Amino acid sequence: MKGISAVMMIILTALVLIAMPCFASSQAAPPAGGKTPETGEKTSEDLLRVTLKIPLSSPLFSDFPIAAVNDDTITVEDLTALLVSSHETKTETTGEKVKMSFSEPLKRLINVKLITQEAHDVGLDELPEIRKSLDTFADATLIQFFIQELVKDVTVDDKEVEPVYRGLVRELKVKSIMFPKKEDAKKAEEALKAGANFDTITGKALKDGTAYGSEQGAYMKPDTLSPEVLDAVSKMRVGSVSPIIPVGSAKRDYALVKLEEELFPENPAKRAEARMLTLSAKKNQLLRKTQEELSRKYVTLDKKLDKSLDYDAKKPGMAKLLEDARVLVKIKGEEPILVKDVSRAVNEKFFHGLESAMERKQVSKVKQEVLDDMIGRRVIRKEALLRGIDKTKRYQKLVKEKEETTLFGSFVNKVVVPNVKIGDEDITKYYNEHVADYSYPEMMKLNALVFDKLRDAESALAKLKKGADYTWVKTNAEGLTDKDTENLLNFGESLLMVPSLSADVRQALTGAKPGDFRLATGPDGRFYILSVLEVTPARRQSLEEVTMAIAQKVFNVKLERSLEDWAEKLKQEARVEIFLVQ
Repeated sequence: MKGISAVMMIILTALVLIAMPCFASSQAAPPAGGKTPETGEKTSEDLLRVTLKIPLSSPLFSDFPIAAVNDDTITVEDLTALLVSSHETKTETTGEKVKMSFSEPLKRLINVKLITQEAHDVGLDELPEIRKSLDTFADATLIQFFIQELVKDVTVDDKEVEPVYRGLVRELKVKSIMFPKKEDAKKAEEALKAGANFDTITGKALKDGTAYGSEQGAYMKPDTLSPEVLDAVSKMRVGSVSPIIPVGSAKRDYALVKLEEELFPENPAKRAEARMLTLSAKKNQLLRKTQEELSRKYVTLDKKLDKSLDYDAKKPGMAKLLEDARVLVKIKGEEPILVKDVSRAVNEKFFHGLESAMERKQVSKVKQEVLDDMIGRRVIRKEALLRGIDKTKRYQKLVKEKEETTLFGSFVNKVVVPNVKIGDEDITKYYNEHVADYSYPEMMKLNALVFDKLRDAESALAKLKKGADYTWVKTNAEGLTDKDTENLLNFGESLLMVPSLSADVRQALTGAKPGDFRLATGPDGRFYILSVLEVTPARRQSLEEVTMAIAQKVFNVKLERSLEDWAEKLKQEARVEIFLVQ
């Protein structure tokens, strides 16, 4: 698993009930660890503590519980997923042994469970917007799983892939010539029909000035040809000449085209793309076929009503159709699809611009697409339920995770956030405590001369400090490194943050002022004379500049604390068991 070592181990502990023989006597006290006559409960001596050392990333142990919150378990898989997603795999490794603290991640998982359960208890899962979101996700996931199962065994062979591949890599060698006057194009076309040679005719037309173009053929991708030429060429055999083709935006020029050659160069990347496209198309074909079969099995469409619905007409109008409760589609054992259901979906498609779409007679076309999609999704969902996909562990886990995420977020937004308050004093206090985080660093603009040898650099530096012109030294100094040498430090033409420079360069620039020259060794081992052109001292950002950023940080800190407080309060009323040994 990405981010998790395959050899990382966790230790779990559990209390296991031992079956023990019990020799009862009316005169004797119950044996140690037996049931007491008064309560009939097992004592702690009946339980054996068992510890298991298991690999964290092994799928064989993914369902092992590491904690329980009111009987809702947290598994090894839950912990692993959190570690991967939050990059909390900070490890110390010695050989194959890995040490890691799981306390904080486990605490987060427990807190989420506590808050999610509270959200459920107060009825947030019954709010219409949340219920709709969860139901929509459950249905979409059910349909997705059905489709995955349906197409999992679909394959394609090379024979099926080849036509798609040839279409992707096809290159055409064409010769073309353009005639501004149709009558000139007609004369050339008639001569060709009479058996004249294409090159002879086009060469003469170019020489006479009645046509323009090139006598040389060119290899071209089909998508680089104009639509008119591509349409003509796609119907031609190699060696043939097209009829006259009107071309250009105004169709005022006339082309004659000869298809000289057709090539299909080998391209592994395009072949892989062709295989993917072919496979996708075959899967979609199977899905459409299945939808049609399921529709015939389960669906009854009111064809008369369907034909009467005109979404482009002014009457009855969308407002009326949105209230129309007539049954348009019956689905065996399911709620029917009403006219208003379809109307609502159509209206959402044209939320901005319904009237203009009606004028262009586009709405009824969309209505058919919407209806087909609604029927397809409904019959697939029905079939998925009949096949028991909703009972599978993978499906139920995803739906449960979505419910937890949604309820947790809703509880935070509706219950916790409104009570998190921040004031000016909070922002000022944070600013004063973290002032180093809100400072602009010292910045400099630099030029540099680079030398391979120290003595050459020191010689040039001495001349500069005596007043020699920088440009003269740059032109005449001995031992300068070739400016095209790879990996040279580049100081550019803009201000640079001094803390971002290499350690030796930073040290050399300490206390530098504009006009200074400093010598530094670069990370590449070369010697740099640094010319300081401009210096912008470090300065603190004002509170006004960073108020918004600090306010967000303070809010997040307080929100986190508030969530911790909520979790601690809920924990007092909950039954929390931890099986993970740290």
